[in-house]
Amino acid sequence: MGIRGAVAERFWSQTLQDGKEADFLTGLHVAQGKGSAGGKVLLTSFKGRTWLIDRTSGQVQASAGAAYPAFGDPGSSPVRELLFPSPDLGRMVYQPKSGREFQVLDPAGGKTIGSFGFGEATALMDPGISWNAESTRFYQEFGDASRAFAASSDTGLNLYAQSVRFYNRNGKPERTFTLRGPTDARMNVYGWASEHEVWLETFRVSTPKPDDQPKKRNIAYKRYDIQTGVLTDYRTVGSPEDLKQPEIVQPYDQLAAFIRGTILLADNKSRTIWPAPNPASAIETEQGLYLHVPSDVGDALYRWTKEKPDWRWLDGRTVVSNQSGEIGPAWRFDAPIVHQDRWLVYVEPDPVGDDRMKAGSDRTIRYAKLAERIKQTAGGLPILPPSISDAPEQHEWWKMDGYYKPAEKATGARVQGKSRYGTIRLKPLAGELEYGRQYYGDYAVSFQAKTGAVSELPAIQGLRLEQESGVSRMERIEFDGWDLLLFRPQQYRFSKELGPHYPRYLRAYAVTREGEAFPLVFRYADSARGVGERSLAELPLDDNQPVRLQGDAIVMTAGKDRLELTLQPNLAGRELVVTGATDRKRESEQLRQLAERYTELIEQALGLDEYVDLPGGRTEANKLLALFSEEAWTNPGFQRMKGDFDEQRASGHPSRSFSWPPIDIRSVSPDTVRFTMTLNLFYAIGHAAHLEVALKLEDGVWKIHVLGTLATEKGEGVPGYDGLVIEDPLRLE
Repeated sequence: MGIRGAVAERFWSQTLQDGKEADFLTGLHVAQGKGSAGGKVLLTSFKGRTWLIDRTSGQVQASAGAAYPAFGDPGSSPVRELLFPSPDLGRMVYQPKSGREFQVLDPAGGKTIGSFGFGEATALMDPGISWNAESTRFYQEFGDASRAFAASSDTGLNLYAQSVRFYNRNGKPERTFTLRGPTDARMNVYGWASEHEVWLETFRVSTPKPDDQPKKRNIAYKRYDIQTGVLTDYRTVGSPEDLKQPEIVQPYDQLAAFIRGTILLADNKSRTIWPAPNPASAIETEQGLYLHVPSDVGDALYRWTKEKPDWRWLDGRTVVSNQSGEIGPAWRFDAPIVHQDRWLVYVEPDPVGDDRMKAGSDRTIRYAKLAERIKQTAGGLPILPPSISDAPEQHEWWKMDGYYKPAEKATGARVQGKSRYGTIRLKPLAGELEYGRQYYGDYAVSFQAKTGAVSELPAIQGLRLEQESGVSRMERIEFDGWDLLLFRPQQYRFSKELGPHYPRYLRAYAVTREGEAFPLVFRYADSARGVGERSLAELPLDDNQPVRLQGDAIVMTAGKDRLELTLQPNLAGRELVVTGATDRKRESEQLRQLAERYTELIEQALGLDEYVDLPGGRTEANKLLALFSEEAWTNPGFQRMKGDFDEQRASGHPSRSFSWPPIDIRSVSPDTVRFTMTLNLFYAIGHAAHLEVALKLEDGVWKIHVLGTLATEKGEGVPGYDGLVIEDPLRLE
């Protein structure tokens, strides 16, 4: 089937002459038509000519002469238009080179509809005219020239404004908003929120040193109604997970003259907002929102969709910086497309010397795989690798003489799971063995309904338990008419860092409203012997990631394979069916490297670098301190350890404590990573300490944003640290 289009009449020709500057096209603006109408195209030239072309008929309406010249010098500085057409091409605002007088014109005939201007004492955002999508309004930001803070470019001025004036389609003022507050308070319009509302970014300006650009601080976001003059405050949250009904807020992007921001996610119901990190670049496609985030240790690509409103890591690379060691501006996505729902393909400039955004740099087509696609059966189940059911080489202490002793007879249950409809209990049978906080043996499983009736469930043979306390608890997830009880036999948190020799598993039980309880098996498609289905009583669990509810399914991460599994309950079959799988191994590896690097930095800040070979090398004291926020540095648990270690060093007996691998590493959002730092306080013996850590990306550098609770395991290893807990909840805002 062919596509019919109009061919415009010949609208322009030039005779090039030596010694005379040639004209050339500078602007292309397209208005989409409605229904069968093709819409319009507006072309502009450097010397100021315009052509309005009807895309259906091909008819051309040309301006009478060069009436609207552009700004710039083709030989030395960038060229930009001084025309600002409305999206429907029914109006255009022209800003003469003087910059203070504006005309509102009809592009079809060049007729002047209205005009407005500003006095010499006023500084203007330039370019500053921004239309709403409906072509009914535009605005211009301005301020007092004697108190102006601005960042300049070759052909414009990025003003930190004090006021913004809104005009109707014909250039008549509708309302002016002026920010009240301290003398250094400023604002900018972030973008349009609706036909009659805008998003405002307000901030304080740090007085710059000579030749430095002014910097923003105390940034906040507000929504302003032009019709009513009502200003609504929005509270900034530290994570997009705190938004219940997030919507994308696109920034103002007038001719790409200035990078005004990347993206906001706003929840209009709770009046909360999450700003993307800076520097970063964002693009929006039909498949979702993509965010490219560079930092001092590497860069990453994320995707966000309304269907799954959380940021998903897609790709990562090694460190990106210029030759001076500083982070440059974000690589901007250009011409992005999504190919076969598997690849994000885009264009970006290649580095040229110290400036990877330098004009004239080469451009390279790059691609990122959106996710590792797991093969599926004809029935749509993901085919998991054979290793998912491999028994890891674990420390089988129950087979080693001298390690264990017969366990004391239990007076009650070792494990208990409380449902809304009754309680499941695990009690040891004869022959249970004990090793520290671990037990091994066979266990009877019973269920007591709310009515008091007790029934026996299948016993579990050869089970290893790691107890956090006297009785382990099952986690409850409530569904309509039944509860899912998740049983983690290995719950002792201070053994997480000991690695694959202490594997962890997940088991599951269902308890119904009718008072029935039964174990659930995990069913999945297995590639071990061809492609068949397999059911297991337990799955290997990556206990560093939470098990969470997503819709009516359960999401967990499986063991060393780092497969994120989606499990759909099927009570009729008494099973949890693996219906989705995503490979998270590369993401886990990049996060691990980041957490290990900052574990080293905290280790050095604690003064534990005398006997420790830091792979990243020592960091200068002033640079190390700059990586800590004041809140992180004054954390009571951190200061308790630092004070004790300093005292030990002063006495001539420095501590030989050292870090173990970090645990519980997870990306909260593109600019926030949390993990738990683990320390061995007792050299060659083992006495674990855990300190919660949150990293935040600030101006392209990961910083230790906040430290949380310090907890140590019970034991006689280090005086004063026997089961020590110094509470300090990890606040991410």
